[in-house]
Amino acid sequence: MTIRLNGSNSGFTEVKAPATAGSNTLTLPTSNGSANQVLKNSATAGALEFAAINRIKRVYSTEVNVNSGVTSVEITGIPANALSIKLVMREISLNGSNQLELVLGHAADGGTYFTSGYKSYGGLFGTAGLSASVDSDGMRIRYNNSARDLCGMIELYPDLANSPSFFYSNHMFIDTNAGTTAHMGVARSPDVSAVTIDRIRLQPSSTNQFDQALGRITLVTEVME
Repeated sequence: MTIRLNGSNSGFTEVKAPATAGSNTLTLPTSNGSANQVLKNSATAGALEFAAINRIKRVYSTEVNVNSGVTSVEITGIPANALSIKLVMREISLNGSNQLELVLGHAADGGTYFTSGYKSYGGLFGTAGLSASVDSDGMRIRYNNSARDLCGMIELYPDLANSPSFFYSNHMFIDTNAGTTAHMGVARSPDVSAVTIDRIRLQPSSTNQFDQALGRITLVTEVME
């Protein structure tokens, strides 16, 4: 059995039962629902209702090598709807006493980065507390010291799910060169509301280079779709 509804000018919409139909009843809702809703079964099978689409959280990851002699590590393609951005680092070190910083960027002019306006706080685990707020050129991960091989994670998260104004970060690293010394800190980006952040770059604060051949960074991005 087929039900066909003809268009007022041309064409038709047809609802066709399967050849072996069984006994099925579908009861339509009493209203048209709202924009972007879907039609689904209610708590009673066959009684249809409109409902919002369930969003799905997805996790994406990629890994990059940080070879000795590299001056910065750039990762592009950060999705605009990212809930969090994690960088898991293993054996990351510099050949001098520069700070190690993370900066945010966007696609303008082939890649433009915010290089001022960050606020960073940091210290060693077990001390009285974190250092006072520091105006920095990036989210500061490592403070001046040439003998730090860092293993750990920094996580960034926006203040809003859509069109964020700021990104915040927290990090915790073990200095494998110094046994069990732990470094922790938090930071805030400058106002990024005028652009869409789609890239990040890990870099020394001046002319140092990465000097650990075994250095690796895994990017883990969570998005809501």
